Order: sequence, then C-alpha cells, then structure tokens
Amino acid sequence: YKANTFTTNIEPKILVIGNSFGRDFVNVLKETYDFTRLELVYRDDYDICNLFETDSGEVLYRESHIIVFASNYDINQKLCIDNALKSSNEVGIKLFFIGTKHFGFNYNWIARTEPEERRLLRNIALQDIIASDIEVSNAIPQTNYISLMQPLTNSDGVIVTDELGRLISADRLHLTKYGAIFIGREIILESQLGRVLYTLTLND
Repeated sequence: YKANTFTTNIEPKILVIGNSFGRDFVNVLKETYDFTRLELVYRDDYDICNLFETDSGEVLYRESHIIVFASNYDINQKLCIDNALKSSNEVGIKLFFIGTKHFGFNYNWIARTEPEERRLLRNIALQDIIASDIEVSNAIPQTNYISLMQPLTNSDGVIVTDELGRLISADRLHLTKYGAIFIGREIILESQLGRVLYTLTLND
C-alpha cells in the first residue's frame, strides 16, 4: 500500500502514516473493513511535521479524506500537531492519532496455561506506557485521539488473548492477525474513526 498518490476513484481515501505500528494499523483496517470500498495508502517516511512541509506530502494530504497517524508523531511537536489539526479542519479532512500499545514483559506464563484456560487473559500493564498514553490523550483533542491502552486495560492488567485464547500480540508490541481483528472489533468500530467509516461493509 506504499504509494506516492491515490490511483482510483474509490472513496474514501485513507492515508496511514507510521512505522511498524502504522503497518499494524493497516492490518487492523484490513481485518475490519472491506477494502474494495476504500483506497488506502501507507507511508513510513512522513511524520506530523514533514507531511505538511513537502510537495509530495502535500499531494497525498490534499487527496485524502482521512489521515491516520499510527505513530511518527510526538506531543512535544505541538506546533506541528496544532497546524495539522487546524489545516485538516479547514479543508474537511478527518485527522486521527492512534495511541501506543504494549502487552507487558513476560509471556512465559501463558505458555504454561492450559489451552482451554487461555481465554481473555491479562498481563501486568507497564505503568510508563499507561502514563504516556494518558499524557498524549490530554494533549490531543478527544475527537482526534484513539487510545488503545485505555480500552485494553483494567485493574487486572492489559488483555493479551482473545475470546478463543489466541494471542493478541506475539512479541508484546505488534499485533497478530487475531489481535488486529480484536482491536478492530473492540476499539476501532466504536471510535470516532469507526463512526466516520460506518457505512463501509464489514469483512466476513
């Protein structure tokens, strides 16, 4: 999905920006929505500042209906974030920032758990990750920020397996296929982004 421009007449057009977390988010969208009814471009070489400061970034920006920063942004770059929000609001582009994710340090105990007991398991959540997510959620408007850690975490920890006991993440940072399905179903469909994409047909 890495391209310099959109190439079809299909709408909406979605630009996803980010490193490996961006690729994760492309998988979330692909497992949740019918890609015959949208066009997606993914880029890992833009960030919250240079997307709006380069000619090539400007082309993609102007063609997009939805832009998702799944990473490649920093709340210390407040001027860039504010300019991006202001510019997107002026031209009617929906702009979203996806929060970070982490599924704890130790997975060994899951391997020692009987398969029939692996449903909806939780691991100890890392407090610095939780604190970082809260900090970002306070810095970006609620209508533009989608936290992953907050809905995945409760007092018992961060969820690490789905309802059938399948791992949401294999390396504690990136999503498995089942993790992408779970995040899409449990978080994205109910988010502001999900409401924007409400009319799209869900995959079987």
